[in-house]
Amino acid sequence: GESTSYILSSECTAQGGSTAAPSECPVCCEYPGGGVGTDPATFCMAGGGTIVLPRGVWLTGPFNLTSHCTLFLQAGAKLLGSTDLKEWPLMPPMPSYGSGRDHPGPRHVSLIHGFHLTDVVITGENGTVDGNGEWWWARHRSPTHIEKFTRGHLIELMWCTDIEVSHLVLQNSPFWT
Repeated sequence: GESTSYILSSECTAQGGSTAAPSECPVCCEYPGGGVGTDPATFCMAGGGTIVLPRGVWLTGPFNLTSHCTLFLQAGAKLLGSTDLKEWPLMPPMPSYGSGRDHPGPRHVSLIHGFHLTDVVITGENGTVDGNGEWWWARHRSPTHIEKFTRGHLIELMWCTDIEVSHLVLQNSPFWT
């Protein structure tokens, strides 16, 4: 039969989702099809809460976390970074470098990111965060210099307090984890 995937989203009603959800995620939307999609807005949150990703592959572009939120990857869940370059906007270089690490100027945003946050947990039952790094590294190493900007990190949380990252598999980072 058709599988059903649950993701937290402030866009639930607009996207036709149902508010009926598993007990561990009281404000979720129900989507048929096994959790394949590339809309990073489905992972954005206003005012905190919990995002529960069940078993399956969850294809997404970069997204921001907010304070007082938890991203929980259940066993067998894989959060997979998109290879659609349009989903990876540019941002200023790291303040400590003053320029991009690979190239001067701006850099691509990280897959999971947040600035000036507090009380953020990224955890699970050994679910996987996969940045699709092979694609990024091929662009970086290309003899024709396809990539013109510094690649984004897998996870980047800057100027944050009370952060926990645990019980995950982090793999295939576009740049540094």
